[in-house]
Amino acid sequence: MIAVGGAGAAQALDIASSAQGWANDTGAPQFFAYTNGAADGNNTFTGNEFGGRFNSWAAFDIPVGVYTTVQLELALNFYGDVIGDQIGVYDVSTAYAVFENGTTSDDSTYIDLGSGSNYGNFFALNGNIFTITLGGNALADVNSAAGGKFLIGFTNLTKNATPSGDLQDDGVYTNGSSVGSPVLRLDGAAAVPEPGAWALMILGFGAAGSMLRARRRAAATA
Repeated sequence: MIAVGGAGAAQALDIASSAQGWANDTGAPQFFAYTNGAADGNNTFTGNEFGGRFNSWAAFDIPVGVYTTVQLELALNFYGDVIGDQIGVYDVSTAYAVFENGTTSDDSTYIDLGSGSNYGNFFALNGNIFTITLGGNALADVNSAAGGKFLIGFTNLTKNATPSGDLQDDGVYTNGSSVGSPVLRLDGAAAVPEPGAWALMILGFGAAGSMLRARRRAAATA
């Protein structure tokens, strides 16, 4: 029997976000912008400040592959009274280039980061590193984004329920000087064999076929 190797084993990957940022709903004069662009280690404030509301995002470079589960690992920094706040995790339909260049002139990116397909929710507790399993819609989007960028949006669902006239300066950070970048943990199906592995497999199948034909001829002449 000829053993044929080379087909990739199932993948298990931890992917740190490559860039992060925020978007606000007012174009607050303190910032003169609705977004702060994209950078690794960027400010990712999610909550209320300067009389406006802020959502944040993180971008991940997804390797080519087929994935079966997706988890999100976070550590939070707190600003103000946010213990117990519920944070929503959402899909992002805005193109990465818009966040990268900070080109928005309205609150459309802010709205996008806190609406659409919900991937899951979590509570801001103690600032410890924790992991949440994202829903099947997130998994489908990760697989669709394989080989490119995948973005996640964060919004403070608790603070969003506060009337605009009662906004307090408080929120959470999903990334900062003392907190590592958000991480996607992906489990995947077996990798597609490399071209060299395909060649070995074809040779192996050919050799196995030759052996079978030889046995049949031997049996016929016995």
